[in-house]
Formats: sequence, C-alpha cells, structure tokens
Amino acid sequence: MTPAEAARAFRLFDDKLQRKVIGNAIRRGVRAAAAAALKRVRERGLGRALWTNRNSKRKGISGTPPLIVRASRVKRSGPTWSAGITAHGVAALIQTGGRIKPHKITAKLAKRLVFKLGDRWIATKSVRHPGASVQAQPFLEQAAREAESTVAKAGQEGIAAALREAGIA
Repeated sequence: MTPAEAARAFRLFDDKLQRKVIGNAIRRGVRAAAAAALKRVRERGLGRALWTNRNSKRKGISGTPPLIVRASRVKRSGPTWSAGITAHGVAALIQTGGRIKPHKITAKLAKRLVFKLGDRWIATKSVRHPGASVQAQPFLEQAAREAESTVAKAGQEGIAAALREAGIA
C-alpha cells in the first residue's frame, strides 16, 4: 500500500483512532527530541563540565542531569497538533547564553573542596566563584529537527497497525 492509499484509508477511521495514532506519533517524537536535546547539553561546554561520566563515580552525584529539558503535552486544536520541548535551569542558560553571577561554592558531599592550583593542592570548605559569561549554544531546534523522522516513522507504524487491525492492509 502506498502512503497516499494509507492516508485515504486512515481518513475512514473514526476520530478517536486518528487522535490515538497521531498523538502517539507526536509523543514519541517529542520524547526523542528531549532525549537528543539532553544529549547535546551533556556533550558540550558547561553541560559537559557538569555532567561528565567522571562525576557519576563520586558519591551522591548522578551522571544524569535533573529534568532540565522537558517535553510538553501533546495538544490538539481543530486540525492542528502541537507539542514541544523546553529548557530549564542550566540548559536554558546554555540555550540562550547569559551570565552566571558571582556566588559562593560550599562543600556538601565531603568535608572540603579539593582542587589543584598550579603545583599545589588546595583543600577548603568554600570558595567564591567570580561569575562567568556563557556563550549561547542553541540546541533545541536542532534536536527537534532530528526528531522529525521519529514522528514520521511512528506515524507510519501507527497507521499500518490500525489498518491491520481493521483488516484493510
């Protein structure tokens, strides 16, 4: 069956089945986009510094960042469907760029912060971060574009399954 024939047959189904197939396809695509965006955050710049695998071996630090890239709910308004992904926290800072304000960093998972400065090792309870500029590294649009194929594939699979159930294919 060609895609055009499948589309014509799909239009014969009731609205509830169409909503299910299209909604599931979009949900899969949004989840794929969120996963791709999170991967991009972890691979570059500040995200890489915060969530590299070396951190996952330390007590209390997870190698996976918290929910900083979220998928929105799939919504339908007439013939139009919408969904998306949004960046929060550090991911939003990486997406748009900006400035980290000066702040105090205090040891929480150990008694002291330990780091090497030149040839000397320093152990202290806290340090003052001087602040920094973060250059924008947009990743959401590219992740969404990468997920388009997932939406198309999930849609085709859903239509094929619905046609098989109805005995058309």
